Amino acid sequence: MIELDYPTHQQIAAPDLSIAMAVSPNPPVTGPNLTYTITVTNSRPGAATNVVVADVLPASLTFVSCSTSAGSCGGTGNNRTVNLGSVSGAPKKRLRLSLV
Repeated sequence: MIELDYPTHQQIAAPDLSIAMAVSPNPPVTGPNLTYTITVTNSRPGAATNVVVADVLPASLTFVSCSTSAGSCGGTGNNRTVNLGSVSGAPKKRLRLSLV
């Protein structure tokens, strides 16, 4: 979304976040760990601040680990969060959740 401040004719570009999730192996099979890869992208040049990704994993799975290219993993049990902090309009941020 782009907003124009008409009195000063200043253009403000608000952040525009999108999120995508993929599972590996695909299709999932019983036995080996599954890996969810979550990608967060900001398609605008303005940074989004205080970005937190939350995911409630299916009860039939057990959380094993979390890693992220930026920020920190948190949460308990199958209620997981990743605090990314600021997401600029530069490279994508990737999170990985391993499950059994």
